[in-house]
Amino acid sequence: EPIDDQSVAVGETLSFEVTATDADGPAPLVLTISEATPSLPEGVSFVDDGEGTGTFTWTPVAGDEAFYSVTFAATEADGAGQATEQSIHIRVILDSDGDGISDPIEASNGADPFYRYAVSTGKDHTCALDDTGVKCWGRDDYGQTNVPALSNPVAVSAGRDHTCALDDAGVTCWGRNQYSQTDVPTLSNPIAVSAGGESTCVLDDNGVMCWGHNNNGQTTVPALSNPLAVSTGGDHACALNGTDAVCWGGTGLGQTDVPALSNPGAVSAGNDHTCALNDTDVKCWGWNEYGGTNVPALSNPVAVSAGYDHSCALDVTGVVCWGRNIYGQTVVPAMSNPAAVSSGYAFACA
Repeated sequence: EPIDDQSVAVGETLSFEVTATDADGPAPLVLTISEATPSLPEGVSFVDDGEGTGTFTWTPVAGDEAFYSVTFAATEADGAGQATEQSIHIRVILDSDGDGISDPIEASNGADPFYRYAVSTGKDHTCALDDTGVKCWGRDDYGQTNVPALSNPVAVSAGRDHTCALDDAGVTCWGRNQYSQTDVPTLSNPIAVSAGGESTCVLDDNGVMCWGHNNNGQTTVPALSNPLAVSTGGDHACALNGTDAVCWGGTGLGQTDVPALSNPGAVSAGNDHTCALNDTDVKCWGWNEYGGTNVPALSNPVAVSAGYDHSCALDVTGVVCWGRNIYGQTVVPAMSNPAAVSSGYAFACA
């Protein structure tokens, strides 16, 4: 049976079932791993459970991070017939704090790889997470920069006129509430939050949940088999789903028409366009009047952020931005070892 590509972080457990059937006869099948590139490390377990099923289990440890190609084979126990094989990819990443910035990048910039650092840009305000907590600044006509009391916050997301944070108590949102975008529903162990135009989405034990304005279906989450991350845009939202991306909502400008991607590691929903981080490059799609989806040449990009009508990425050369530049939002100033980037309405921060 077809097997989806998989992604797992160091310290997490990956487990899935492999199933095969023999259309030619009743002979029992033997399931094995016939090939792996690079070689799978110690700790990988694949057990033939009998009757054409097997269970793969692996909890990667530090040093296992890589992109593996694994081939499973099904052969008849009596040796008759040809083996049937299927290959999948397994991506192992090291991001101890889950902030989207890899441990090596954080360490090389003097940051604590076990503490989430972040910057998030909204329409006219910005928020950051550092060792002391969440700080917001900029336009405050709806209270979007008035940070409430938080307990050990680990993530922050600035939307159009509201802001949300993830802390020990769960998700807290503040600012404009015209469409109930700050009225947080009951959640089960939320691990990520994304504030968009007039809606908010989270990832918790039950998958992706969105609330707020739903004029274009941006809070109507489609069926997702393995959601890993979520990003909320102007009036659409996107999620990493296993080794692919899924988008919903929008106004027919192509921002939800996901192109072919190669094991995306991140997705970012802008106002009317979307960008994703591929194995080796960045792809963007949707509204492109000002070139916000025309990705320039990048060198090993590690992060991407879609803004209103511009986009920015972080690669080995630093921050690169493209698209509309009426306010200088794509003119990147000199920086020393930038570790994260966020594109807002008509500005960017790193």
